[in-house]
Amino acid sequence: MEWTELQTLWQQYDARIAENTRINKEILKRMLRTKSERRVNWVTLQTGAGLFLMPIVLFLLFALFPFKFNHGLALYLGIFLYGGGVLFAYCRSINYFMLLRNIDFTHSVIATRKNLIQLEQFQTKILKSSFWLMPIIVIGVFIMFDMPIFTKKSVVPLSLIIVVMAVSMYYKFRWKNWWFGKLNFELDEIEQLEK
Repeated sequence: MEWTELQTLWQQYDARIAENTRINKEILKRMLRTKSERRVNWVTLQTGAGLFLMPIVLFLLFALFPFKFNHGLALYLGIFLYGGGVLFAYCRSINYFMLLRNIDFTHSVIATRKNLIQLEQFQTKILKSSFWLMPIIVIGVFIMFDMPIFTKKSVVPLSLIIVVMAVSMYYKFRWKNWWFGKLNFELDEIEQLEK
C-alpha cells in the first residue's frame, strides 16, 4: 500500500466515524426529547383529567349527599368564599393546562427552556396562592354547613385540615423542584449534544 491509498482509507474511516457519531448524537437527542415529552404529557394528562373531573365530582357531591346547610346570610357568605376560591383555582388550572400545552420539544432548546421557565413561574404562583386560598375555602365550607370554627368539637378536624394542607404544600414544592430540575437537566444534555 502506498501512502496515498493509506491516506484515502484513513479519511474514509474518519468520515464513517464522524457520521456514526452524528447519528448516535441524534439518537440520544431523540431519546432525551422523548423522555422529556413523556414527563410533560403525563402532567398535561393529569391536569386535563382534573379539569374535566372537578366539576363532575362537585356536582355529584352536592347532588347525592343531603347536606344540612346554614340559612340566611351565612349560607351566602359561605357559598361566596367557597365558590370564589374554587372558581379562582379552576381558572388558574386552565391557565396552567394551556401553558403545559405550549411546551414543544421540537422547537429549539432556548424556546423550550423559555416556555418551561414561564410554566415554572406560573406554577410557583399557583402554589403560593394555594397557601392563602385553602383557608378561605375551608372557612367557606365551615360557614356554609353551619359548623362552628373555633370550638372544642372543631379543633381536631381543623388541625387535620391544616396538617394535610401543610404536608401537601411541602410535597408539591418538592415535586415541582424535582420535576423542573429533571427537565432542565435533560434540556442541558440536549443542548450539549447540539454543540
